[in-house]
Amino acid sequence: AALDSTLWERDGDRLSLRQAYPFSDFHSRDDARWGGNTLPGLPRHYYQAQLRYDHRSGVYATLDTEYASRMWVDYANSFEADSHVIFGARAGYEAPGGRWGGWLELRNLTDRHYAATVTPGYNDAGRDVARSTPGDGSGVFAGVRLRF
Repeated sequence: AALDSTLWERDGDRLSLRQAYPFSDFHSRDDARWGGNTLPGLPRHYYQAQLRYDHRSGVYATLDTEYASRMWVDYANSFEADSHVIFGARAGYEAPGGRWGGWLELRNLTDRHYAATVTPGYNDAGRDVARSTPGDGSGVFAGVRLRF
């Protein structure tokens, strides 16, 4: 599910909220070994949101968040990667006509350590056997875009 909402708008200024929520509920079906276990590698709940302010001059600013629930690491459902919530912010400028723009972005503001992805295993017997790819730590990114 996704929702893009204008919360406020006046004289070319705009405040909007973008949201996305994929829900994953995948299970084995009558498997001889795993029964109805949840398939590993996918969080059941995943949510992203971005609050954005656009000024009529082309300047904009955003605040964003991402949440992922715990997810199984193996088909035996013996070990889970932790849930996580991360936050970010961006400020930028889009020139009238879209010919160029620039931005500065701050990611993972709280420097949260989390598993960005999981490579599912067969049966880890409840142990953490390093099947998770770590997410990026705090970072500062900048960019410029030119259109010809």
